[in-house]
Amino acid sequence: MAHIFISYSSADHHFIDQLIPLIRRVTVVERSVWFNDEMSGGVDWWEMILNEIAACDIFVYLISNKSLESPYCQAELREALRLRKQILPVIVRRLKPPYPGRIDADLASVLRQMQYVDMSGGFNYETNSALYAALARVVNTAPQQPAAPVTPTPTPEPRVPDKAKRTSKKRTTYIIRGFVLAAIVIISFVRLGQRYFGNPPLTNADWQTLHPDGSQHTFEDGVTMVLVPAGCFMMGSDDIFREAPVHEQCFDQPFWIDKYEVTQADFERLGGEAEIGSYFKGDHRPVEFITWFEARDFCALRGARLPTEPEWEYAARGPDSWIYPWGDIWDEYNAVWNWNRSRSQETADVGSLPRGRSWVGAMDMSGNVSEWTSSLLLFYDSPEDPEAESVTEVGEDSWRVVRGGSAIDDRSFYLRSAYRSKMPNDSPHTYRGFRCARDSE
Repeated sequence: MAHIFISYSSADHHFIDQLIPLIRRVTVVERSVWFNDEMSGGVDWWEMILNEIAACDIFVYLISNKSLESPYCQAELREALRLRKQILPVIVRRLKPPYPGRIDADLASVLRQMQYVDMSGGFNYETNSALYAALARVVNTAPQQPAAPVTPTPTPEPRVPDKAKRTSKKRTTYIIRGFVLAAIVIISFVRLGQRYFGNPPLTNADWQTLHPDGSQHTFEDGVTMVLVPAGCFMMGSDDIFREAPVHEQCFDQPFWIDKYEVTQADFERLGGEAEIGSYFKGDHRPVEFITWFEARDFCALRGARLPTEPEWEYAARGPDSWIYPWGDIWDEYNAVWNWNRSRSQETADVGSLPRGRSWVGAMDMSGNVSEWTSSLLLFYDSPEDPEAESVTEVGEDSWRVVRGGSAIDDRSFYLRSAYRSKMPNDSPHTYRGFRCARDSE
């Protein structure tokens, strides 16, 4: 049984959480994959890493801009090269510049000669198959006996100021010296400010560490909402002209957004009115076949409102501006979508795929039903106000932005958090629903 060592940056822990189960389906034996997930205090962690690299048959290098710049990942790669290990580069994020990206020249030269697997587009049948085929190729070409090292001296531990010693799966145990007490006090005040005074979190992970399931509150109407803290993110994308230009969008105050898409049960319980009933029946399924007016009026009944387009995208992407609500890597199991292209995909109960929740804990922001926003569809650099009243109640100048993709979409492109489409505000659709928002005050 091949023993696999995985070298990665802590910035890519979302990818490795999904990758490990895939590899273990092939390797079967759990301990045949090693990736710094079971280190304990009191051990010489660098010596352990060197021992694990020496023991491995395959060295898998997860490549992103962060891992290419990481002194530790580079040192691990140098050690694998010193020991003549079978090396499999796996690209997990889009690189700038292209492969082999930003890495020391000598390592770049080596990587250019290696066949890599590109999984920067996410997990799907095609990329999973390519990974399995590459692993099989590397295993089959591995020498029966270990080759003689290129040099007799092991790679030294990198010398990095204030380095983070990776003693857990996420490699987040840090050596902090005399300023530890002051740092804790400062961080505590910053985090309190994030929750109560609107100071922005630095990253999505900062907020998730404070609130793993989101900062939730159930209002008097019985609906649970999650708090979206004040902060900034890069809105839009360069993928299509309608999403450009990418620009910074900031929120000075936090706001609330529904944790779930509005369900059929809540719509009826709270007095919602719709001319056409939902097509896919179920109390816990999202209400659909809803016009923009019907969605707007229901939110008003609750003392709430439809989210603006920037609010919706920020609640989905966060300060890190993730491509999908859960991260930058597509995972077909995190969204209710038309994965089998049957054109008969139904909606599901809201919150049925908790792994697909956004950084603030909002469910189903990718797939299930697409969602109305309050905003008129305008180009981002338009001088017009997207929240202004439309000239007419119907007609193309009153079309509103719809976000999130739905169960009928059969391409991950439409399930990105930056994807925006437009719909007539008087036009209901089988796969279109909504969620409400409200100010924090």
